[in-house]
Amino acid sequence: MDIGPCPKVHSLQLRREYEEAKAKSIDNYERELEDAIDRLIVKCDRKISRALKCLEDEDAKAAIAILVSKVTLVLDKY
Repeated sequence: MDIGPCPKVHSLQLRREYEEAKAKSIDNYERELEDAIDRLIVKCDRKISRALKCLEDEDAKAAIAILVSKVTLVLDKY
């Protein structure tokens, strides 16, 4: 079955440039993947920081509530 000539460009010069670029550095898709992963890590770190801050705030509020209840109990005794 003959499907005719290939419509793609098979330039030896382009292939040589591609091979040279590939030898000099990592492929673009790997760099893009690393960038995407780095962005996800930064996003997750921000979410973790916000969650820890919320926990600290809740702990502080709980500690204040405990102190207020203790003071109220002491004052009720008098």
